[in-house]
Amino acid sequence: MTAPTRSFRAIWRMRRFRSDDGAAAVEFALVLPILVLVLFGIIDYGLYFNASLQSRWGVHDAARAAAVAPSQGGDATCDTGITAPTDITRLICGVLDQTDSATAKKYVAVHLPNGWQVNTPLVVCERLDVAGISGFVPFPHDGHVQDVAVVNIEQDDPDTSWDNKLEPNQVYEQALPGGDSWSDWCKP
Repeated sequence: MTAPTRSFRAIWRMRRFRSDDGAAAVEFALVLPILVLVLFGIIDYGLYFNASLQSRWGVHDAARAAAVAPSQGGDATCDTGITAPTDITRLICGVLDQTDSATAKKYVAVHLPNGWQVNTPLVVCERLDVAGISGFVPFPHDGHVQDVAVVNIEQDDPDTSWDNKLEPNQVYEQALPGGDSWSDWCKP
């Protein structure tokens, strides 16, 4: 008995249907969405951590500058949305200027527990609400970056004057969205 032989045509047809020509394209199509999510996650977290570092340094630098020379600060013409003395507005504008974040909304609060007096605390708080560019990545603390700087006032600048300068418990706060409160975390 002779073994069955396959014809050349039958073998060629089987090889043609078993070709790997489109396998790489299919594999790439399966992996691409995962790679894109990872890429946008890296970008979003990079922006979040950049905002966190900017906030930390900006709040501390502006608070330190205000404690040393309150009337020598930056511009007092930014829109803070609150009524405050010029030096406090200058401090808030300094914080907002120094925390430059492309994807965050910024809010600032200034507390003077003992009024503006030498060797008393000046509390400066900032909250950044960071929004990623993709919208797919969950951020820590719902995207809120919160920083507090507490410095002692070192100079009572003679150019610094307002009516209630020495009154205790002075609070100048920009309104937070969603009914959130500064008092939960902005403390000396």
